[in-house]
Amino acid sequence: MSLKRNLIHWVGLVCITCRLLTPVMAAENDLIDTVDSSLTKQNISLTAQEQAWIKAHPQVNVAVKSGWMPIEFKLESGHFRGISIDYLDLTAQLTGLHFKLQAYPETAADWARIGVVSSVNVKTHRLAGFTPIAQPHLNMPIAIYIHKEQTALLPLMDKVDAIKQYRVAVFKHGGLAQALLAQYPEMRLVYVELADEAFAKLKNHEVDAYVGNETIVDYHIAYHRLDYVAKLGQMPIKATVSMAVNDQSPELTSIMQKALQVIGSNRPEIVEAWQPEDHTPGMWVWLSIAALVLLLLYGSYKLYQTYLRFKQIEKANQQKIWHQANYDYLTDLPNRYYFQQRLEQAIQLAAAQQTQVGLITIDLDGFKDINDTAGHSVGDKLLVMVAERIRHCIGKEEIPARQGGDEFFVLVPDAVDLASLEVIANAILYQLQQPFGIDLKQFYISASIGIAIYPETCDNAESLIIHADHAMFEAKRAGKNHYQFFSRAMLTEANARFSLIYDLREAIKQQAFYMDYQPIFNMKTGELIKAEALLRWKHPTRGQVGPNIFIPLAEESGFMLELGKQVFAIMLQDLARIQAHFGSTLIISINVSPLQFSYPSAILDFIAATQQRQLDGHCICFEITEGLFLKPTPTVDHTIKAIRDAGIQLAIDDFGTGYSVFGYLKKYPVECLKIDKSFVKNLGSNLYDYILCKSIIQMAHQMNIQVVAEGVENAEQKDTLTVLECDYLQGYLMARPAPLTQLLSLSTLQS
Repeated sequence: MSLKRNLIHWVGLVCITCRLLTPVMAAENDLIDTVDSSLTKQNISLTAQEQAWIKAHPQVNVAVKSGWMPIEFKLESGHFRGISIDYLDLTAQLTGLHFKLQAYPETAADWARIGVVSSVNVKTHRLAGFTPIAQPHLNMPIAIYIHKEQTALLPLMDKVDAIKQYRVAVFKHGGLAQALLAQYPEMRLVYVELADEAFAKLKNHEVDAYVGNETIVDYHIAYHRLDYVAKLGQMPIKATVSMAVNDQSPELTSIMQKALQVIGSNRPEIVEAWQPEDHTPGMWVWLSIAALVLLLLYGSYKLYQTYLRFKQIEKANQQKIWHQANYDYLTDLPNRYYFQQRLEQAIQLAAAQQTQVGLITIDLDGFKDINDTAGHSVGDKLLVMVAERIRHCIGKEEIPARQGGDEFFVLVPDAVDLASLEVIANAILYQLQQPFGIDLKQFYISASIGIAIYPETCDNAESLIIHADHAMFEAKRAGKNHYQFFSRAMLTEANARFSLIYDLREAIKQQAFYMDYQPIFNMKTGELIKAEALLRWKHPTRGQVGPNIFIPLAEESGFMLELGKQVFAIMLQDLARIQAHFGSTLIISINVSPLQFSYPSAILDFIAATQQRQLDGHCICFEITEGLFLKPTPTVDHTIKAIRDAGIQLAIDDFGTGYSVFGYLKKYPVECLKIDKSFVKNLGSNLYDYILCKSIIQMAHQMNIQVVAEGVENAEQKDTLTVLECDYLQGYLMARPAPLTQLLSLSTLQS
């Protein structure tokens, strides 16, 4: 009986040890190369030029992401692993290429030395200078995941599109959210930054489902053993992953394309090697246990020590996982989810003790500019320093947190009065205005701060966060670098704004927009030379909504690109009538948003359509703002070149209100500058505006650029502009904006 009890005891210990060792072994062991060796013996037909290129380039640098499991990731040892890496290994065997793997570069000079990017999403590819290979190596389905307790959803297995009735978590970045909205416009999406965030919301029933890449999500579920997650089904959407090659190496592109065609997409031997494994003990495990029991009878004391050591490791790992789940990886501040828990606890305590809770929201001003110009590594260092300065501005009772991006929280559990919150806000503003020394350079930012108080304006944590955000946005709109307390008026204004955004979305769907045209006359002859196309929206209940209201809303809410397409569609119809009536004597100006230059497909389609319909491009002018030229990108440069090649003119709108740096006009020649109506308004009474208008006109004429004065409303303004030798006039004094039919009836100012 004693031997039997000992045997049962040791079998139990071995089972426990195997359960502890299984995930460790799975995480540490290298994948076994199971690709059919016969494939490596196949020959790919390389041209003599391609073979010469391989000999001339003994090493090809490859940019690899560090944390995209199981597609590609970096081990603690510094080695890269994943499906794409296995594809590269096989490609090297087939072609003789030698790949050197490295993390994504931070500078343009380092990117120029990269030959291949191991994995890019074909639909959302944004790397300038790199083109995805036509042969993708992965076509991954998009799947739906639910909580196992949500049995109500299980009957929908054959009706996947029914999830549009529920709350669905989806990544904020990338093209999946846009694809879902395109197919299911009514779907209620909840945007997340990380997969851990999505699973936390799913576990807490804050969302009903999570939609993501099946290959990646299945691996994540298995790796973290998320037993509460169930797969509902697949979406009719796929994510396509391909390698991208430097545009400067056409031979390398051809070599890679040929190799990947031989290997094929979703090669089973590679993909299945990275499938999540079922760690349920099989027959071989029990046979191993039987053998181990005999050995463990001689080493019971050491095995017991090993068991205790693994328990300590498991406890330490659990603590590490908890910290990673609740604290920001960069700043080591509590993250948004952990902060939400602390905020709810503070409100519950305040409700019981009848005290107040203060919430301070901090958004950095100018951080994006530093991130874009100095690089993300500098941006990360700055965020760490910001977090440290915020810590120094608060006491032990206050709780700082990072909400995400460049936004932070400070929770004040026992807010005695408004003055105590003002002290904290002023201290943070002062500290963040001080220079940040990073890599021997000085960087400057400021902050916009919003403050909300419980229970003065709300009765729960979610409302308190919303109110603090409203106050922060109001501080940013008011000029930044100061704080603002929340008021009910802000909420009313925000609700009205959200209502108008909804109506704007519906108006875009129904194509409820139309064009009016305001004539522009030659100052000297009075001839009708130009006309500006002005977009109009007549709201069914609000009446006419000005473009100064709905255009900024469209840009902020992500509708500008779709609205721009409708503008171009209207213009194609109207331009045909205008040019048929006026011939090549009238130039039509169209306002184009800087966002449309960053995503120029609509602009390029419009140019192609005008050429296809044989419309004269010289009779078209794009009105743009000065800010477009201050931070040009290769995409913007390419778009401007396409515009110039089509003969379309460029005009700087609202000149004088922005940066007004004449230097960029040397690189980007324009035909016309438009003086903003705010300067024309006080032209007769304000000496400063008079001098400014005179300077703009003189400098423009010296550069052979014509000038249009906007907002001319009286004879005094016209006479002054005549003295200043302005070229063109636009305003109510000459003609108000009117439908196309009225424009076609005009010929000169006198008529």
